[in-house]
Amino acid sequence: MNIRCEKCGEEISESSRCCLNCGTLNLYNEKTIKENKKLNELSMYYDKVEKNKNKLIAFKLSFVIDLLCLCFLALFLSFYFDNFVINFIIYAFIFL
Repeated sequence: MNIRCEKCGEEISESSRCCLNCGTLNLYNEKTIKENKKLNELSMYYDKVEKNKNKLIAFKLSFVIDLLCLCFLALFLSFYFDNFVINFIIYAFIFL
């Protein structure tokens, strides 16, 4: 059984993957339908990977910001307290 191409109107067989005249994919072909499903699943997988990559970058950035805040806190407290023992306890508490 022959069908018509959606783009150019040329007759193509139902089993062909694309139109020989214009190259448009035959959307009613079973192989094309399976390939489209695989491509959709693959693109969904890569979208998930990209979202996870963005979350990881945000986590690393927040970790660095937290570490910098702790460093400034230790520096501030070490200026506030002049005692060596108290400074050592502050540094040990913050960095360990």
